[in-house]
Amino acid sequence: MPVPSFCGVRTEKWKLVVYATQERELYDLVADPHELDNLADDARVAGVRRELEARVHDMCVVLPPDMGSLGRIGAARPEVRTGRT
Repeated sequence: MPVPSFCGVRTEKWKLVVYATQERELYDLVADPHELDNLADDARVAGVRRELEARVHDMCVVLPPDMGSLGRIGAARPEVRTGRT
């Protein structure tokens, strides 16, 4: 199964990936360095998710193929990686 297009942002503590399917992965890299516990739907970190979504929206200016629109994501900035396999 191919991996859908995605945009992502990473800080020292957090990593957020938003896929073309609108699925999200959010990891606390300090507490979960192996990225096993997806916190994207965890209400306790909703503020972190919104902040990182805003950064993805601002930084993923040129969208990968099949990404369509990031219209449902927030607005602000760290390292962004885009890709498609």
